[in-house]
Amino acid sequence: MGYIWGAMGAAGVVSILIVGRLRTLGRERWLMAGSIGAMAVALAFIPRASSVLIVAAAMVAAAVVETPWDISFLTLRQRRTEPSKFGRAFAVSVSLNIIGTPIGSALAGPLIAWSLDYALWFAVVMTAVAAVLSVVTIPAKDE
Repeated sequence: MGYIWGAMGAAGVVSILIVGRLRTLGRERWLMAGSIGAMAVALAFIPRASSVLIVAAAMVAAAVVETPWDISFLTLRQRRTEPSKFGRAFAVSVSLNIIGTPIGSALAGPLIAWSLDYALWFAVVMTAVAAVLSVVTIPAKDE
């Protein structure tokens, strides 16, 4: 598992160096949706993986395609937040992100106990839903 985490980190760094050079202004929602959709595709290989190498490849792919989401999300949030409220906005955002971990664990535990396969497919489906929600719920233009 440590090697997979390391490979994901290395792939993420390379991806950041490449994707970080792209112009995102006005395309954030679609970059986010495409990135999340690509993560769903990468994660879809895990439930049917026949070896650890397939799982590792899927996780590395997910790390690579996550980068456009990270860059778009953070760029959009920074541009749409009044500078005097950066501290508050980012603190609230990070707090909400952290709250998701125990909630996700609480939901995943019983689901995994019932069926690991269904739990993995549920993660894929929810990731795909997130791709759609990023376009539907994020306003297209700055206010």
